[in-house]
Amino acid sequence: MLGASRQEYRRSVAKHFRRLWLLDLESALFAFYAGVWVLLVACLFYGSLRYQLFLSAVRPDPYLSVNDWSAPLDDVFIHFDFARSIARGHPFEWSRGNGYSSGGTSLLYPFVLALGYPLGFRGGRIMEFAAIVACTCTFATLLGSRRLFRSLPKWTAYFAPPIFLGVGALDWSLMSGMEVAFFLSIWALVLVVWDDVLENSKSSGRVETRGVAALGIANGLLVATRPEVFVIVAVFVVTVALPLRQN
Repeated sequence: MLGASRQEYRRSVAKHFRRLWLLDLESALFAFYAGVWVLLVACLFYGSLRYQLFLSAVRPDPYLSVNDWSAPLDDVFIHFDFARSIARGHPFEWSRGNGYSSGGTSLLYPFVLALGYPLGFRGGRIMEFAAIVACTCTFATLLGSRRLFRSLPKWTAYFAPPIFLGVGALDWSLMSGMEVAFFLSIWALVLVVWDDVLENSKSSGRVETRGVAALGIANGLLVATRPEVFVIVAVFVVTVALPLRQN
């Protein structure tokens, strides 16, 4: 009896390890698939951007300044200015010594860009760092998007990258240097934490304080990225508060 119990225990352990291995393999496969999509879109966008800069370089325009890297939108340079001020020790100032400015559309995103300055991404090269941030955040968003397909077969999640990145206007927004990609990555984080809180509340019959705290922090990051997103935050909060009130 004891030998049979040990064999059954070993078979059970081996079965669960195989499941974990398959889960890790499938997750790695999806991550690779999503990463390829992000790199393809990034190469297409930034390659076209560099080509436009090359064409502008051959134009005989004395007022045209040509850089190796540039942003396609004026608002992006506003983020760059705030990031430069942060790196110089003057947060929330558009230029040093002018005091607080509300000209930026995001409070948190310039702090992320400011990390590029001590790494050597200065001047026009800050756009390179913004491109790295955009690609990383887009990749993180695609990883978080799998949670939307949790109740569906795993293969359905593979439709997310081509559908999400198949919209040209969205790709332009994601890769432009604006805070869109960063915002969506934080939204994906909120989604995952929110779903975990609801799932744990269903299984345990109560809402864990630690999960609610994590959701609050994630929502705070979301609002700090784009303050007008409080409407979406309200949806996440209310849908968690209702089960909490019932319990």
